[in-house]
Amino acid sequence: MYAFDADLLRTAVTQLDTNNAQGEFYLTDVIGIARSNNRSVRGHVLDDAALVAGVNDRVQLAMIGAEMNRRICEQHMRGGATIVDPASTWIDVQVEVGQDVIILPNTQLKGTTRIANNCEIGPDSTLKNMIVREGASVVRTHGSDSQIGAGATVGPFTYLRPGTVLGDNGKLGGFVETKKCTDWAWVESPTPHPMWGMRRLARNPILGRLRCSSTTTALTNTTPLSAVTCVPDPTPCSSPLSQLVMALTQEQVQ
Repeated sequence: MYAFDADLLRTAVTQLDTNNAQGEFYLTDVIGIARSNNRSVRGHVLDDAALVAGVNDRVQLAMIGAEMNRRICEQHMRGGATIVDPASTWIDVQVEVGQDVIILPNTQLKGTTRIANNCEIGPDSTLKNMIVREGASVVRTHGSDSQIGAGATVGPFTYLRPGTVLGDNGKLGGFVETKKCTDWAWVESPTPHPMWGMRRLARNPILGRLRCSSTTTALTNTTPLSAVTCVPDPTPCSSPLSQLVMALTQEQVQ
């Protein structure tokens, strides 16, 4: 790496020539031009060579990326987080990680993700622009632009699409997909239907308060997503979906 006085550089580049074996202009010739004009030329040794490492191909780019990630992981570990396998954990520069957080192998934290204290993330999870509040557990989950409440549990094999808000102490179980869902507390599904393929519905009373509309008269676990719209409602309703919710809840409680 070179650092030049700007005025010197402007003058020197006008004196460069192609009188060499390759017939090319070489910026390194500026050093000789500076010495011939009695300008100071000095060398400096850095303690950290990675700060000035060159990147000329994808191999070098990967190497520098790995070194940067190693330093980010080290910073979070020294700040109070436990990263079980830093080599398989990738954390972006803007990510915030609290104290006593446990990050398990094969986890990627991207964008502006914020992990509060005492959370456990991973293994095999990717979170982008997520907010994970204190004490939450996220296992084998892919999530983006969503929020997970304090003490909540998510996963395994759960997909949080943008706009999901899981409340405090809530749960999203295995093979559940969500999108723009708010105030959900407990959903567990044996099938990949997006949020409506429900088997166990929660013990949090908010799930008994839904305003539901449907183009069908009989709803089941396989009712198409396009046929159902549900939003929180302060008054219990008697729609087919509401009846299904209550029936499934009673079945699980019993």
